Formats: sequence, structure tokens, C-alpha cells
Amino acid sequence: MGVKKSFLASIMILIFLFLSCSAYAATIYGSVYDAELNRVDNAVVSIDSRPAQTFVAKNGSYELFVTKGDYVLRAEYSDEMSIEENVSIEDDGRYSIDLIMMPDISDSPFLENDILNETFDENRYQTPQFNYLLIISIAAAFFILIMIVIYLSVRLKKSRKDKEEEKVLEKKEKEEGVEDFRDDIIRIIRKSGGRATQKDIRKELPFSEAKISLAIAELEHKGIVEKIKKGRGNIIILNKK
Repeated sequence: MGVKKSFLASIMILIFLFLSCSAYAATIYGSVYDAELNRVDNAVVSIDSRPAQTFVAKNGSYELFVTKGDYVLRAEYSDEMSIEENVSIEDDGRYSIDLIMMPDISDSPFLENDILNETFDENRYQTPQFNYLLIISIAAAFFILIMIVIYLSVRLKKSRKDKEEEKVLEKKEKEEGVEDFRDDIIRIIRKSGGRATQKDIRKELPFSEAKISLAIAELEHKGIVEKIKKGRGNIIILNKK
């Protein structure tokens, strides 16, 4: 009877050990440090396993046993320093996780409330980005446009001036009653050595181009002069009698 009870007790111990091994498949261990990387003695390390576990880290070391899953691992010391980390256990084995606790500065008298509660504004610290190539292109296009406008304005004014001078000249010819200036044309050609360009003749006489061309045509018809085309102009040659 006593042997049977001993056998049953051994079976129960083996079952307990088996359940314990299956329930705690992984080990989390490590050290607890302060902000200056000194080990913190008697820091309280806890994890939200089921059931939750708490370990007092003697000499700054701790060790916890968990199954697979996601946990929150926390270490704290006298409400002055704490750290909280998310831990994911995906397989059996040992996981080394060191915890570095930082001092709690939320109640520090040296921090103003407006600094603690200030919302970070990203736009405040962004450096403006300028597309310099686009600015140069716009400026160049604007400059070219201004030059075109100036050029067209000058051309228009010159054209108007030429037309006005032509009208004034025609009006002057009519008012003076000029009827015949062929002798003046012959005199200019003779002074130029017997030949002159129609352009030079035009410069010597205060008459329109059309009227000078008509007078030269009459002289050519009478055989007094000969007109030779050269490029865009004409050369007038005085015939020898």
C-alpha cells in the first residue's frame, strides 16, 4: 500500500513538472540600469503575463518565465525612475532584455507648463524650398517680353515718323507748286562724274521717292539718262550727246 502511494506521488510530480515546462516556454532575463548605466539594486520588474509576475532585481538582475505572446515589461524604482517596453515572445528559449530607467521629469519645477504642453509644429522648422531655376526662367521670359515690346514700339514710331515725313514732303511739293526738277537731277549726276545712284539723288532733292522715280523715268524716255538696276537700287548714268 505504501509503495502504491509513493508511485502515485511520483506520477503527480512528473505531471506537475510537465505542466510547468509547457506553461513557461521562454525565459526573459537581463539587468536594470539607471540613466548613467549603473545597475539599480532592488528595482521592481513586472510583466503582464497570466498570472502577472513581479520580480525584485537583486544586484540589478531579474528573470521571468513566460509563454509565447506579446507583453509589456516594466521596471520602476521609488517612483523616481521607470521604463516600459513592449516584448514579443515568438519561440521557446532565453531572451536577454536590459532595461534602462529614465528619471521622471514631468513634475520638475524647472519646466514651464507651456513648454511641456507645446504642440510641435513641423511647418515652423521647415526651411522654405525655392525652385531657383523656375525663378530664373520666369525672369528671363519677362525680360525677353519687355525687349520685344520696346522693339515693336520703336519700329512703330519710326514707321509713323516716316509716313508723316512723306506726307509733309508731298504737302510741301504741292504748296510750292514744283512742276519740273529734271534739270536738278541732271546737275546732280554731272556733279557726280556722269553717274549717281538714285538714292544719292534722293538725298539731294527735297522731293518724294515716287516723284524722283517719275522724273528719272521721263529723262530715260527722252534718252538723256540711262537707268541700270544694281542690287536693290538703281544707277543713273548721264548719256553723252
